[in-house]
This record gives sequence, C-alpha cells and structure tokens, in this order.
Amino acid sequence: LQTIVSRNLSPWHSSVVNVGSFQSGIAGNAVPQKAILRLSIRNMDPDDRTMVLDKVRKITKAQAETFNCQVEIREGIPGTVLVNADNETHWAAGVAREIFGEENVFTDAHPYMGSEDFAFMLEKKKGNYCMVGNGDTFMVHHPHYIFNQELLPVGATYWVALVENYLK
Repeated sequence: LQTIVSRNLSPWHSSVVNVGSFQSGIAGNAVPQKAILRLSIRNMDPDDRTMVLDKVRKITKAQAETFNCQVEIREGIPGTVLVNADNETHWAAGVAREIFGEENVFTDAHPYMGSEDFAFMLEKKKGNYCMVGNGDTFMVHHPHYIFNQELLPVGATYWVALVENYLK
C-alpha cells in the first residue's frame, strides 16, 4: 500500500496512504486468524484520490488471494479534497486584514492535507476554509498539542466581522 503513491503519482502531486492502525492477535506464540488494518488516505486532487482508492482495493484483494486469505473492505464515506474558492478566500483574508492588520494575516501557506468535513460543504457552495493560528506549537491531534484559550476572543471577533461584512 505504501508504494501506491511512490509508484503511481508524480512527486508534484501530494498524496498519502497511511496505515494508522494494525490490530491482530494477542498471543506471542500463535498466528492470529484475523487482522484489521485501518487506513487514512489524503490527496490534493480528486482524480488522484480516485486512482489511490482503486489501487488500495486492487492491491488488498490481490494480496489476500496470493496468501489464500479472505478480505473484506469496509469503506466509510470517502473524504473529498478541500478546495477554497479564490473570490471567497480573497474576501475572508481582506476582512481579517481590516481587523488584525496585514502583518497578522498569512495567505501564502502551503497546501494542508488535513481531513476536514468542511470540504463536502465547499463542493456544494463556494467558500473558504481558514485557520486561526495557535502560535508556534504542535498541530491538533498531536499528543503535545495545547489549545490556547486566549485565542477564543480572536476567533469570535473574526466570525462577527465576517458576518457584519457579509451583511453590508
């Protein structure tokens, strides 16, 4: 599974296949009868995502057949690629600049392959997904991440400004 990205995608196409959980057996002296692998797949391009998912299905089935095993693939709702709309992003950044100043608004960040349900909303309605920085710290889901509660008023101020600006 780890070769899917390296053998099928250009290095200029960001993609990840991660086996985040491998659960099998509890005894050190017996071959388990069952194993469960849980995957996370992240992509920046919808076509790449389709290809990667197809390869995961094919490789998994072929490996099971090779070793005379059975396989069952349970797929949840596949994620989708989060794409910000240019006009909405420009507008949201402009509102942030008005409130927090040019020096506190960053729009040239590298693409981020987080898993975010908001991507489904952006498929239906153009919009923008942005982040309020937490300083120079670990990202969410990292065991050492600490949420800076002093940022709650900053986030609330931004949301109020977005609504007020939108309603003008």
